[in-house]
Amino acid sequence: MEPLDRCLACRARLGEAQVCARCGTDFSISRRAQRQAVALTRLAVQELARGQTGQAAAAAAAASLLANPLLAQVVARVVKRRKDRVVELSKETAVDGREVANSCLPSNLRNSVSQSN
Repeated sequence: MEPLDRCLACRARLGEAQVCARCGTDFSISRRAQRQAVALTRLAVQELARGQTGQAAAAAAAASLLANPLLAQVVARVVKRRKDRVVELSKETAVDGREVANSCLPSNLRNSVSQSN
């Protein structure tokens, strides 16, 4: 997301101002939306790191609606890939649950599990 450095109406420098000093265009709502999008994107990343894909997807979608930041798009794609992978694994599990379950284990545990069967 690009910072709003210049007025979109007259191209005057804005700095941190909410209203353009030259033409009077009010950017307070736009700036608030940007701040909210950044906060939601951070929340999406935190939820994804915690493994909460549903909450991460919701926060990323909300951030995208506000300002469409690139990081929110990336989080949404990661969530979709994880969901797609879960669907693939569930299809494989239906065929042979033991092999899929073993393939999800760390390599040092795979041998001990297969030997105990």
